Amino acid sequence: MTDKTLKILLGIIAVNLTIQTVKDVGLIPTAYAQADGVQMVAICRLDATACASIDTSPFGGLLQVEEHSL
Repeated sequence: MTDKTLKILLGIIAVNLTIQTVKDVGLIPTAYAQADGVQMVAICRLDATACASIDTSPFGGLLQVEEHSL
């Protein structure tokens, strides 16, 4: 094994150990998904005069806008 190959191998090991240490220390926060079931979302205009609804007809599946107040 040449000197250059040994330096590259030791460098890779050092980088991997550094990454594992930083991950274990917790410098980067962990993100968790919400586990409370389904999150309901309403798609409305900014002035809240119309919200989208789902067309449940056999050929539906499209969002339709209905005028109503919240």
